[in-house]
Amino acid sequence: MVTRYVSLFFDFDPERPRGMSSTDVELSAAESRARQLHQRLHALGWPTALQAMSGNGWHLQFRTAFPNTAETREMLDALYAGLHREFSDDVVSFDR
Repeated sequence: MVTRYVSLFFDFDPERPRGMSSTDVELSAAESRARQLHQRLHALGWPTALQAMSGNGWHLQFRTAFPNTAETREMLDALYAGLHREFSDDVVSFDR
């Protein structure tokens, strides 16, 4: 049983056909979105995230200590849905 969330994972992937690797241009677009989010969160007082290329995109990972409660899950659902709406388009998708 999971009792708490120890990290938040934010994933940005280029929109491309399934089974196709990202091009350099697509990877750059995903990296740009990840860096935009990281800069915004850092300005709000969030800690520095682990930033990495995931192979076909970019991701951020933040250490957390959230309890696994219905309230936390609702908060995370709203956070991921909002970030998906803001950062996803026909070039890059924020993975919910």
